[in-house]
Amino acid sequence: MIYIVTAHRWGWLNASMYHVWAGEDRAEAVKIAREEAVGRADKYGCQVLQCVEGDDAMRFEPVAYFPSAYGEKAPYCNPYIDMHESLGRLVRDAVLRGRVNLPDPGHPRFMTSVTVEVPEWLAVEVRRLLADTEKQDEIERHAPGTDS
Repeated sequence: MIYIVTAHRWGWLNASMYHVWAGEDRAEAVKIAREEAVGRADKYGCQVLQCVEGDDAMRFEPVAYFPSAYGEKAPYCNPYIDMHESLGRLVRDAVLRGRVNLPDPGHPRFMTSVTVEVPEWLAVEVRRLLADTEKQDEIERHAPGTDS
């Protein structure tokens, strides 16, 4: 049996995370997860997963969880992060394309493209942020130790 220890910032599945340890010793996995959660000043919740081989695929079953300072019972998706990412994509599309995809009032399960006008202050700020992001991305992609 293989055990994997993963740390999730604030216990969120859609934020920073990293793998801490993998091995065959369940007790060691639990010990390492507990120490990592405490050692990261309770900013990370640490989960121990057990890899179980099935007929068609491998599945992962939770063994233990040591919460972040938020006290979550298990890692979870933070809906506010998802909301802000969706809002960011919407605003970016509005500025760059002058159109956004919104739910179709006649067919709620479908999206429809809508022409929108963006306030100038918002367009200026989005373009500034995009330029800064593209510069930072270029620096990161060519930093020593990267594959690019």
